[in-house]
Amino acid sequence: MKWYPIPNTPFEANEAGQIRNPNTNRVLKCGYKDKRRTRKKFHTKWVRNGITYKINTAVARVVLTAKLGRPLLSWEDACHINGDNTDDRMENLEAKSRLRNIIDEYKIGRLHPIPNEEIDKAIKDLVSLKK
Repeated sequence: MKWYPIPNTPFEANEAGQIRNPNTNRVLKCGYKDKRRTRKKFHTKWVRNGITYKINTAVARVVLTAKLGRPLLSWEDACHINGDNTDDRMENLEAKSRLRNIIDEYKIGRLHPIPNEEIDKAIKDLVSLKK
């Protein structure tokens, strides 16, 4: 299986969404933050040149960073194409804006209908602009 370097870290990620330390070839454990199992979290720290670095972020963001070969911008979200937040495979991830991600979740039914008619109209307008 091919491993891709994660920019600005000493770690690598593969297509299956696993993260490893290339020095030890050990796959790192990533766990869920709470019982709802909404997002797997990657917690680690390492020292380089006397400076301690920490990562405490969603696995999807880390894997997408490796896929793109660059850090995600502040406005980019790691979006799951199939709608399953537990599926962190590289082929299932893409970078989108937060609004685009919310619209996609709304369309596939993961979000409850928004009661405000103005918001519903704005989302429909944005979807129609995309087409």
